[in-house]
Amino acid sequence: MRAMDWFERHCSLFDAPDLVLHLGAGEGRQLPAYQAARAARIVLVEPRPDCVGRLRDAAREVPAVRVEQVALDRAGGTAAFHLFNHSLLSGLHQADAVQTLLPGVVQRARIEVETESLAELSERLGVSPGDDNWLVIDTPGVEDVIVDALAEPSLAGLFSQIYLVSCARGLTGAPSSSERLVEALEALDYRRLGAADREDPDWPRVHLLLDESQARNRELERQLETATTERNRRGAALAELEASSRQREQALVSARQDLESRLRAIEDELQAERRRAGEVAETADDYRRANEELDQQRNELRDQVQAIGTQLAEAREAAAGRERSVRELELRRDDLESRVEALRSDLAQATDAAQERLAELQRRLDVSRESVRVGEQRIEGLAALLAAQQEENQQLSDAGEERVRALDEQLERARSDLSVSLRVQSQREADLADLQSRYASLLELKNRQQELLVKLGKRLGSASDYLRQLAVDDEDRASTAQAERLVEALSGDLEAKP
Repeated sequence: MRAMDWFERHCSLFDAPDLVLHLGAGEGRQLPAYQAARAARIVLVEPRPDCVGRLRDAAREVPAVRVEQVALDRAGGTAAFHLFNHSLLSGLHQADAVQTLLPGVVQRARIEVETESLAELSERLGVSPGDDNWLVIDTPGVEDVIVDALAEPSLAGLFSQIYLVSCARGLTGAPSSSERLVEALEALDYRRLGAADREDPDWPRVHLLLDESQARNRELERQLETATTERNRRGAALAELEASSRQREQALVSARQDLESRLRAIEDELQAERRRAGEVAETADDYRRANEELDQQRNELRDQVQAIGTQLAEAREAAAGRERSVRELELRRDDLESRVEALRSDLAQATDAAQERLAELQRRLDVSRESVRVGEQRIEGLAALLAAQQEENQQLSDAGEERVRALDEQLERARSDLSVSLRVQSQREADLADLQSRYASLLELKNRQQELLVKLGKRLGSASDYLRQLAVDDEDRASTAQAERLVEALSGDLEAKP
C-alpha cells in the first residue's frame, strides 16, 4: 500500500497494546510495525483469497498473529465483493459508482465473500473492554458502516486508538469522505493525534485517541439518565401499588362492614331464636306443671277412689240396699277414671308436641350457632388477608425506598467520580504546562552550553598553535615566559593580542 514510516512513528509513541485489529489488512505490509509495537495479539482481517494466502504465509512464524477471511458489513451473511485493477478500490461497493468517480478503474472480477458485523467479529474474537485495543480501518467504501457500528452500546469505548485510512472523497457517492468520518469519530469521544498523514493526498491517514474522561462522562450521564428513568418508573409503580393497596383496603373495609352487618343480623336472629326457645321452655315448664297438677289430681282421685272403695265396701257390708248407690258410685268412679285416662292422653300428646317443638328449636339453635361460627371464621380469614396485604404493601414500599436510596447513592458516587475526573484532567494540564516550561528552560541552557563549547574549542585551537610554535623557538628562552604565554593562550588573552 503506502510507506510504513507514519505507522511506525505513531505506533512507537505508546506502550504495547493488548490487541491490534486491522480491517482490510491487504498483504500485511503493516505487520512489522505491529510487531515492533510488541502487540500481544494481532488480528488481520481480509476477504480477498489471494491476499489471505500471503497473510497466512507471513503469519506462520508469528504465534501472536491471527488471519480472518471475512468482509465487514452491517450484518453477517454473504455479499458480492468487487475486484478492480486498482487494489485500493476493491470492496463491497457497487462497480458503477467507482467507475463514475474514477473512469480509469476497471472491474476484473466479482466474488462471493462471507460478511460479518464489527460487533459480531469483536464478540467472536473475545475483544475485552478493559484491554488496550487498537483498531485500523482500511476498508474502502464501507468505512461509514464501521464508524456507525462503533456508536453501538456494545462497542462504545472498546478501542482506545483508531487508525483511519480512507479516500478524501466517498467512493460510493455517499458523504463518507475522510473528513466526515473523522467528525463522526470525534462525536464518539475520539480526538486527533497530530496532523493527518497526506503523503498520498487522495488517501489521508488519521490517528485518533479515545478521550477516556469524556467517554466516562458520557457513560456517567447515560447511567444517570437510566437511573433517573428507573427511579421515575419505580416511583410510578409504587404509586400504583399504593393506589391498589388503598383500593384493596377500601374493599376489605366494605367487606368487613358487610360481614359485621350480616353478623349483627345473625345475632339478632339468634337472640330471637333464644327468646323463642325461652318461650318454648316456659311452655314446657307450664306443661310440666300442668302434668304435675294432673298427677296430683290423679293421686287425689286415686285416694278418693280408694276412699270410695272403702266406703263402698263399708256400704256393701252395711246394707244391700245401698247397692244402687254403690253402682252410681262405681259409675262415677268409671267416669272419673275415663276422665283421668283422657287427661293422661292429652298430657302425653302435649308432652310429645312440646318435645318436638323443643327439638325443632334446638335444631334451629344449632344451625344459627353454625352460621355464627362460619361468619366468625370468614371474618378471621379476611382479617388475616388484610394483615398479609398490609405487610406485603409495607415490604414493597420499603424495597422501593431502599432502591431509591441505592440509586441516589450511585448518583452521588457518579457525581463524585466526575468531579475527580475533572480535577485529574486539570492537574494533567497543569503538569503538561510545567513540563513545557521546564523543557524550554533546558533547551535554553543547552544552547548556552553549546556556545561555551564553541568558544572553548577556539581557545584550545589557539593554545595548540602556540605549543607548536614553542617547539621551534629558541630553547634558551626562559621557562617562566613560556608558561605565561601558555596561560594567556588558554585563558583567551592571546586571541585578543595582534
